Amino acid sequence: MFSKLQSKRIQLSPQQQDGDCGYQVITLGLFYLALRAASSSSLKEQLNNSDALACLLACVIPPVPRFLPQDKSSGNTQKLLHHLQAVASVSTWDSPGFDEVLSSFTVALKQRASQSTWLSEQVKQKIKSGLWYDDYRCWENYHSFKSIKEKVISQMDELYARLRKKDAGDLEKIQEVMFKARVGVCNQLSDEELLDPVNEVICKYYQDVSKKAWLDCEFLKALTADLLGSSDLFLAAGRC
Repeated sequence: MFSKLQSKRIQLSPQQQDGDCGYQVITLGLFYLALRAASSSSLKEQLNNSDALACLLACVIPPVPRFLPQDKSSGNTQKLLHHLQAVASVSTWDSPGFDEVLSSFTVALKQRASQSTWLSEQVKQKIKSGLWYDDYRCWENYHSFKSIKEKVISQMDELYARLRKKDAGDLEKIQEVMFKARVGVCNQLSDEELLDPVNEVICKYYQDVSKKAWLDCEFLKALTADLLGSSDLFLAAGRC
């Protein structure tokens, strides 16, 4: 009876974080491009010539390493296909699951993004705009935002004091004062003042073990362009 039982590796579905689906979309896009490259020499060349993509693939830790060929001379396109082939191979007790592969790529993408200069610049501009109060109000409670919060409160008090008495209780006028104070103060922040807030936001939202921000279109386009040189490559391949 026991001889008929087949052992199978227990696959625990990797824990998902808010925003992980954005990284997974990029991973699926990379696999799609690798498959399309079989019929497009120019696409294959573009993928294989991407040093950034090569660095990413070198950082991906496969869930079951033995299922991947150890040929380091393979191009980026073939390395991507190896991950798909590992999942599609004959099922054995330790076969990797596709969700595990997605998780491995997600970790590598997070590491690359969090260490990039473009993400630092994106976060800096978001803070400097003052509009982050709408979507990321919790940032003002971070330690590095303390001085920014104090400046905003001081500016609010100053602008409120200028209101006419009849407007002092007008909710719309008060909201206008708050908006002007936040945007005005943040617009004037220097690069030095922004350094610690930027680093803290990246640490808390974009690194592997931290709570994640929802990945917007701007972030996904920048990450794709970083890997492939253009954020339009996915769309271009889809029209082939």
